[in-house]
Amino acid sequence: MKGYSYVGQAPLRMIDIHEGLDNTLVILRNKLKQGIRVVRDYDPALPKIHAFGSELNQVWTNLIHNASQAVGEVGTIEIETGARDDGVFVRVIDDGPGIPDDLLDKIFDPFFTTRFPGRGLGLPVVLGIVRGHHGAIAVESEPGKGTRVRVLLPVVEVKAESRTVAAPALDDAWIGSGRVLLIDDEDLVRHIGGQMMQILGFEVLTAVDGQEGIEVFRRHADEVDLVLLDLTMPEMGGEEVFAEIRKIRPDARVVIVTGFDEQETLRRFKGQKISGFVQKPFRIEMLRNKVRAALGSAA
Repeated sequence: MKGYSYVGQAPLRMIDIHEGLDNTLVILRNKLKQGIRVVRDYDPALPKIHAFGSELNQVWTNLIHNASQAVGEVGTIEIETGARDDGVFVRVIDDGPGIPDDLLDKIFDPFFTTRFPGRGLGLPVVLGIVRGHHGAIAVESEPGKGTRVRVLLPVVEVKAESRTVAAPALDDAWIGSGRVLLIDDEDLVRHIGGQMMQILGFEVLTAVDGQEGIEVFRRHADEVDLVLLDLTMPEMGGEEVFAEIRKIRPDARVVIVTGFDEQETLRRFKGQKISGFVQKPFRIEMLRNKVRAALGSAA
């Protein structure tokens, strides 16, 4: 699997893992339920590592967010760090309900994540980033006994040229402008996708489901340059939302975001003239290309 980059070609630098974890907790503070207790068990002698810091921060965001979703309203998340001969590790432990044995080997499957609430969204991305740093990830869980996710990263320097990253099809320097509406029922997708679009130069509006997405679009129909629309949402799916948006503004540009493949997505929207398609999990290079193409073509 290729390393998924959320910030493009970020510079390789010396990283203090504890600083990254603490910054992530600050960002997620308002998203964690008041009944969730976070315990930090840091190794004070943990060495710094050469890494792509912004990508590792996405790993911590994914793991801590997933742990909070597993715990629910009340529980404990423990974040532990330590060093071994072959690297440093970060372990995120929750006391949630755990993962059944028959599901444990599927949690890195991007098509499985949308059907397994509270655990798995972003794990294909986590795996890609960790492997891109020549590291490893292990998940241990059983029903009623919580889940433990351990990320192991090498202390030795990771050479930037050794990473396998797909070359962007379009000019890396391209930055857009305008307003984008991101409609997705997954908190983490809205958070990360919104960050990506801001990096690409856009002002971002978000909606947590199809109904809210229609309401937000109705209020800002003349200002929204592009809609990023999740295909699979509860109650009102992407196809219905797409139809309502086009009723409000027939020339609205809508890019479909989904875990399904392109052929299946195009079949669902046959004759509807969607402006593009992005498959989850996606990198910022892929999103940049799709958004640029959509804004450069008629809806």
